[in-house]
Amino acid sequence: MGAKKKIILTILLLINIATMFLSWFGGARKIQEVRGTIVLLHPITLIAIGLFLIGLWYPFNKKVSKWICVGSITGIIAVKIYFFFFWHYMTVTGTVSIKESINLTYPEFYLGLGISTLILAISLFMKDNNQKRVNKK
Repeated sequence: MGAKKKIILTILLLINIATMFLSWFGGARKIQEVRGTIVLLHPITLIAIGLFLIGLWYPFNKKVSKWICVGSITGIIAVKIYFFFFWHYMTVTGTVSIKESINLTYPEFYLGLGISTLILAISLFMKDNNQKRVNKK
């Protein structure tokens, strides 16, 4: 991975982490809200962030580095989706319902999920500038 790509992914990861300090879920703003820090403080998320940074900045083989990054950001997305479906189960509704999940989720959650998905897409599909190009004649 090129240095430019690493810097872009690191900045996006920091923005992603910053969105976790916003209110993500709740029934009423400023009264009954849950911040995204419940996801940030989850052990899987913490391990995934560490693995992402190690995979990104440690000089592994390009393929190994790519798949460590992809796997770790997938783990973060999975934890976000898990909390999307189940955060209200124990505290508010007592049921698992996609309708309740959508109704009780603030736009900040979708922003964080979108940034995570963007990081995943960049990790998967952005090609390195250092790859050899075949000249077609």
